[in-house]
Amino acid sequence: YNDEDLTRTHNLKDKVSEITYEELSYLSFYHIPKLEEFISLISNKVPIIFNLNTHQNKEILNILNNYNNEFAIVSKDNRLLSSITKKYPHFIIGEIITKRSFNITSLLIKPDFKSYNIHYFDSAKLKKLKESNLPVIGYIINTKDKYLTYKNEFDNLIIDNYYNLELND
Repeated sequence: YNDEDLTRTHNLKDKVSEITYEELSYLSFYHIPKLEEFISLISNKVPIIFNLNTHQNKEILNILNNYNNEFAIVSKDNRLLSSITKKYPHFIIGEIITKRSFNITSLLIKPDFKSYNIHYFDSAKLKKLKESNLPVIGYIINTKDKYLTYKNEFDNLIIDNYYNLELND
């Protein structure tokens, strides 16, 4: 579960870190699979991107280390990414670019790609990012208009809500 609280998904102010999986399941209108169940459902058939938010990821990293397909890890925490690359140098790592154009902790990692929130889109900043010769992936694409606007700007896009795109029109 990537959000810090349940506001976006459940319209509740509870912090995810302060409730158990059982409580989250009870509050939810739909089934939320655990990581092991999710991995089993996709049966190692598709590449995936994991956004890690905390240093308490030992179990997640062990599960990913046994995943039999491509995956990447992104995080806003470059210290976390640095520690992951030391223990798992074969992992594909993506740096999340935030509003600030430079963070001193960016020097801690050598990412395989950059991930850029389109809400902070700035063509000059994007051009500078592309000078690194790393793929730049735009994310939070949740409407058809955003998809059409950014599909030629980035090397790839992460679709936040496929069903809202209605690309078959």
